[in-house]
Amino acid sequence: MLGTIAYADSVTISGIIKNPADKPVKKAVVTLRNLKDEILMEETTNRKGKFTLKDVEPRFYYLVIEHEADGSKRIKINPRKKRNIDLILRLVLTGKDEPVECYLFANDNPTAFDPVLNIRNMKAEPSAGHVVLSWKDIKQAKLFTLYENDIKIYVGEDTRFEKDVPPGVEFCYTLKASGNFGLEGELSEPICASAPTEKPRDIQIDVYKNTFSFAWGAVEGAVQYALYRNDEKIGKIQTPSFQERDLEYDTDYYYKIAALDALNIESDLSVEVKATTHEFIAAPILSSMNSESRITLIWNEVESAVTYTIYRGGINISSTDGSSFTDPMPPGKQYCYEIACVDQYNIESDRSNSHCTKVPLAAPTGVQADSDVTSIHLN
Repeated sequence: MLGTIAYADSVTISGIIKNPADKPVKKAVVTLRNLKDEILMEETTNRKGKFTLKDVEPRFYYLVIEHEADGSKRIKINPRKKRNIDLILRLVLTGKDEPVECYLFANDNPTAFDPVLNIRNMKAEPSAGHVVLSWKDIKQAKLFTLYENDIKIYVGEDTRFEKDVPPGVEFCYTLKASGNFGLEGELSEPICASAPTEKPRDIQIDVYKNTFSFAWGAVEGAVQYALYRNDEKIGKIQTPSFQERDLEYDTDYYYKIAALDALNIESDLSVEVKATTHEFIAAPILSSMNSESRITLIWNEVESAVTYTIYRGGINISSTDGSSFTDPMPPGKQYCYEIACVDQYNIESDRSNSHCTKVPLAAPTGVQADSDVTSIHLN
């Protein structure tokens, strides 16, 4: 216990007791008590109101003065760690209940608060939607009173308090310890904290060629989201979705997302998600073969293409897994074609060059010539 600590040589406590009329109070009983309120020394004031307690070891004490006519008074005496000296007191019995004042063995002025009960190093540990407050125990404290934004939220013996708080709002906490006989420490310095939001969860990714589309569950209290690609922040958005375009083909990317609250404080990062862009598939080069009865399209085979889609005049007319296509169209009219590759994800590449061609008209047959003296007639 604190009372067992050695605080150097013994000292003397002396003083004079007077009433409000500034007259000495004689035959007042002066007792020196330990923290359990057990009497250790007792003295009676003389006709001049004086008393003396000798050979007092500098420890924690209560000094109680009692007088049948003039009432009573209690003070607390706290030792200093070093340089304890004799304590000379001048006390007035008013006959009223008064708060307990605290003295040191140093003849310093008394304090209305007990320095032993002062709170130091209160800690606030916020987590998503939650805050935990903790402080060191004080042996002489009986209760702790905690205030949140100057509103009392807790009174008790525990040295830890936790509660749920909305994210993005700053709360300031102060604490006061109280002991026996109405003694209190000073109100602690405020410590302010805010709880971050939960981290984003359930991230979904859709891949289209070299584009990623992301979506995740909205986070309560989030006003923005910070996006990280390969551990580098790439931007902020306000909605729980975004799109990455023009990435490298056939490449792995790693993403994390954090929610930001109204105080611009980031949550913990989400779990890392991996996304891979598709392999690049080039558009084929389209041409045709001469034919007198149909249009025959040909193109180069493209690696990773599963099928090819044929467009005539911008309209999808067919598909094939080969590198040629025959279109039996009537002769004489020109048609324009494009070809697109379809990969394993059923996604088309860019379209090929536009190639225009036609089935030629057949040469006339059964030509007959009739002639006369000056002309020839062809039929």
